[in-house]
Amino acid sequence: MKTRESKLMLVWSALAGSVGGAVMTLLLVGTPVIAEEAAKSSPALLSAGEFQLVDKDGKARAVLAFSAESEPYLAFLDVNQNQRVWVGLSANPGLAIKGQKEGKTRALLSLDDATGQPSLVLRNRQHQVSVFQPKEQ
Repeated sequence: MKTRESKLMLVWSALAGSVGGAVMTLLLVGTPVIAEEAAKSSPALLSAGEFQLVDKDGKARAVLAFSAESEPYLAFLDVNQNQRVWVGLSANPGLAIKGQKEGKTRALLSLDDATGQPSLVLRNRQHQVSVFQPKEQ
């Protein structure tokens, strides 16, 4: 009789375990989730008021932004955050290169909007200025 009771107890245990497992599966199953979505393709348009290129120390080394007059410019900065090269639009759009020690503009290539004439202005360390403009023909 013990054998028959043991078999019956084994069947009831298996049945109870199966039913309990099935009920718990139904109760606990939710919506599957993804831990991290796959990277999507790069957007066709990325916009901002300013972009900065920063070095490993977090210092800005290049800036693409707008001036106070809402004109776009690109500036390159040295390790001490001094603007060394500037390219942009202004009343006279151009390219400016500044000296390392004094921070003064050493070379300026610009285009005069009124006349359309280009000019190159060079300044040495003694602040002597040379201006070069092509002759009109």
